Order: sequence, then C-alpha cells, then structure tokens
Amino acid sequence: MQTDPRALRLLLVEDREDDAMLVMRQLERGGYRVTHTRVESETDMRRALEQQPWDLIICDYAMPQFSAPAALATLKASGRDIPFILVSGTVAEDLGVRQMVDGAQDFLSKSNLKRLLPVVERD
Repeated sequence: MQTDPRALRLLLVEDREDDAMLVMRQLERGGYRVTHTRVESETDMRRALEQQPWDLIICDYAMPQFSAPAALATLKASGRDIPFILVSGTVAEDLGVRQMVDGAQDFLSKSNLKRLLPVVERD
C-alpha cells in the first residue's frame, strides 16, 4: 500500500458501469480515497498491470469478453502479488470457493457488498 493508508489504487475488472459505481461507493463510504481504472478484457488488464502498481484488484466473475478465472490467470502470469477479490451477483458459492483455492483472497456477492470493507481491511 501507499504511505497514505486510506489511499487505494484499484484495478476494477467489471463490465457494468453501475456495478463499478456500487463498489466504488462502498469503498469511499469506508473512508478510502480511491484511484481506479476499470477494464473489461484480458488485453486491457495486462496493459493496466504494466502501466502502474495496484493495491487491489476487484473482479466480477463473468463478463461478455472476460472472466474471473481468466483475470486471475492474467494476474498470475504478470508475476505481481496483488490481492484479488472476486465479486459476483450470479455465481454459485462453490465457484467462488474454487477461485479462492486458485489464489483469490475472497469471494463476495454483489448483494452483500457490506462485507467488502472488512475484506479490504484484512488484505
């Protein structure tokens, strides 16, 4: 993390602007000053990972052009060690748990974003 503990550089892997805003609003309510980039494809994620350091990645599970398993693989291939939180509105818990086995720090439902702040604080 940066020297300011409430500053957060967030890479948001999300195809829906409305859902991205819900995540941002939750983090800002928790007192974070968030600088973010939203990406929707593997190419954009690779580019974002190369352009600057990130404190956290929050990723939707399924998108038209990309998925959480592919995003997690992209992160691993980059060699960077960045906390990766999976957030989804439709994925069954067993798929979320599988992503945690593969390296995600946590899995949250979009309907229960109140858990986001404790998860971010822990990581």
